[in-house]
Amino acid sequence: MNFNKLISGRMDRAPFWGYVILIWVARKISKYILLIGLEKPSALSAVLVMYFLIDLLLTLILTCAMIKRLHDLNWPTFLAFLPLIGYTLSLPSILGVISGRVVLLGAILGWVTIALLICCLFLKGDKGPNKYGPDPLEQKAN
Repeated sequence: MNFNKLISGRMDRAPFWGYVILIWVARKISKYILLIGLEKPSALSAVLVMYFLIDLLLTLILTCAMIKRLHDLNWPTFLAFLPLIGYTLSLPSILGVISGRVVLLGAILGWVTIALLICCLFLKGDKGPNKYGPDPLEQKAN
């Protein structure tokens, strides 16, 4: 698979909404599976690893979609990596092995991520071509 194809170009709001909804549903299902696994202590470690891997995969998929959406808004790509940084900072805090400052930074990045996600869901993209490619709405019209 060509990774560049996953993150190059632009994405308008409609497909991005689809990604967000599907990822939300998949996360709810994986949390339900985690809750079932918590009832069986013998399978707890396997369920936690599976939950972590699924959640990481969903986060990476959302990051790729957000990169394309940021391209449509003509915003810098690095903003899409803020959720990954916040996600990474939140993992050790669950275990209580890092300082309060790092937890606070992770919480701040969490709120920045929510604001960024809202912007990607509701703001219209650039009209016409930009440095990331042609307008996806114009491509649909043709």
